[in-house]
Amino acid sequence: MGVVPLAGPSIVYSAGYNVAVAGSGDLRRGLLYCYDEVSRRMMMWRRKLAIPWLLLCAVDARLGVAQGQMEGEPALLSVYPSAARRGQPLRVEIRGHHLEGARMLWASEPGLSGGVTGVEREAQAPQPKDDETKKPAIWRVFLDLDVNAAARIGPHFIRTVSRRGVSTAIRFEVLDAPVVLEQSTAHADPAAAQAVSPPCLVNGRLAKPGEADVFAFNAKEGERFSFRVTAAENFDPRVALFSRKASWFDDSRAVRLLFDEERGFEQMPIQAIGTFRAAQPGQYFVQVSSVFGKGCGECTYQLSVARDEAQTGAAKSEEGTWRERAFTRALTPEWIAAVGNRASGAAARHENLTAYTDDEQGRELRLPALISGVIGKPGEADTFRFRAEAGDKLAFEIETPQTPPPHFNPVVAVLDVQGRQILSNIQRRVSLFNNNAEVEGYLKDIEPKAIHTFQAGEYTLKVRDLTARYAGTSYAYRVLVRRQAPHVGEVTSPDLDHVNLTPGGSRKIALTAALEEGFTGDVVYSASGLPPGVTLLPAGRLIEEKAPRDLPENAETVLPGQYGSTLILAADPGLEPTAEPARVTIRFRPVVGGKPGSELLVREFPLMVVEQAKPEEKRK
Repeated sequence: MGVVPLAGPSIVYSAGYNVAVAGSGDLRRGLLYCYDEVSRRMMMWRRKLAIPWLLLCAVDARLGVAQGQMEGEPALLSVYPSAARRGQPLRVEIRGHHLEGARMLWASEPGLSGGVTGVEREAQAPQPKDDETKKPAIWRVFLDLDVNAAARIGPHFIRTVSRRGVSTAIRFEVLDAPVVLEQSTAHADPAAAQAVSPPCLVNGRLAKPGEADVFAFNAKEGERFSFRVTAAENFDPRVALFSRKASWFDDSRAVRLLFDEERGFEQMPIQAIGTFRAAQPGQYFVQVSSVFGKGCGECTYQLSVARDEAQTGAAKSEEGTWRERAFTRALTPEWIAAVGNRASGAAARHENLTAYTDDEQGRELRLPALISGVIGKPGEADTFRFRAEAGDKLAFEIETPQTPPPHFNPVVAVLDVQGRQILSNIQRRVSLFNNNAEVEGYLKDIEPKAIHTFQAGEYTLKVRDLTARYAGTSYAYRVLVRRQAPHVGEVTSPDLDHVNLTPGGSRKIALTAALEEGFTGDVVYSASGLPPGVTLLPAGRLIEEKAPRDLPENAETVLPGQYGSTLILAADPGLEPTAEPARVTIRFRPVVGGKPGSELLVREFPLMVVEQAKPEEKRK
């Protein structure tokens, strides 16, 4: 491997380095195998792991690695209100655990600032005698929040800072549209409904079990409205629509109306959304409640009420994150270049992307091709032809821009000239063995991507819904057919939200990288923004098989290989606590043949050095 220039503390891992760490993907999937298979694998891994495992245990013992969060770390549960208009100052309440002594607000980016005006502990209700679980106390932090007029529109993340360190993050929305606060008095029925004027975003809270909030608005005949719970913390939201219709017993009886999505559609909604066209002028009511009647001080929500299906609220995507295996990522002409950027410059040939629609079925595709279409009728299937040369390695990526799974489940299949299916994006995984270690059942799922190496010939690409029962104008799809480019896919670290270190302590960071389309190069990790006295150290790594063995067919077609890396952040003994969080950024570079690619973002998070918690503080 050639010389790779590095900036700051860095660690290099090679996709071909055969060191494994206990807890591999094979052992975690042991329940899917018969006893003999598990025993054989355990013996195999025991021989492989003997020396690396002892070395890793020694490193852990010397550094005192903390698993997950430190005991008694600040954790935020909710913020209310959870949205504001730009240039609007307001007072907010943050609720969470271990927030005593909170002294400042920390925002993910400029635009939000404020000071703590009070901290109090909420009185706990008596626990039942048979309940032996000890629930941590809930603390309330009050802040005067200032939303700058130049603040970026969209989601921001705020935290509190105390002697215990920096807290977990909570989402706060910044809008350039009217924001309405829920009234303090009860408004659970149309008679007491709170009036709102669309378009607006309502900040509300279901403070008690069984609570429901009702909002009233006026509509003209033929006017269309859309409703969406854009955020809900600690409960599953439900929206319902009502109007008034007189009866013999009640002149103002509330009558339930159906949203457009509920008419002739028998599937359970996965989001609290709805559109409605007013058949006659008058007053209408929209209700927000919990699916299971849950209510608490942390059950907050944002309800968007808009005209003509224009939503009031920010997009839910997070900037800087790479979502390659998601049906909702945008397949645009720039996508191929973005993939190549993660392949150390070894991307597919720079060919012009040709766009097609479902009106051009039967035409031979010129690759790379981007197909846009709609499954408008039940049982409909769109077909396209393409030609491949021997050894052509192609990738098929699927996007559902309007209706994602589980409602619209797009199936992409490739058939040869004899009509035999050679490829699809359906994943079939072993789910059950009988007493004779024979396969009895499978779990099936669809994936947003599939790859294949072709023989020379002509092929047919077919796009349909998983069932022949559902369809509609919102069942839109995009399929990108391109040449494969071995690259590093998603790099994830689910447990990395923030880091609080004590002097002499450390924190383990587990990273998992997807090896897309046969990537076999190296990965260079680096960290910037570390405070003085905090260093980045190697700990070990975990290699998983390229494809799970419990996939009976085409395992590598639908799932990428993965390997994990472990980094350790360690603080020097005697280090003084920091006054506020440092903004630390972890990046990686793909390296192929000694040539490094672009430096790409993995995660940005706050880090603090805090003093060791006292025993009495840990018990709070």
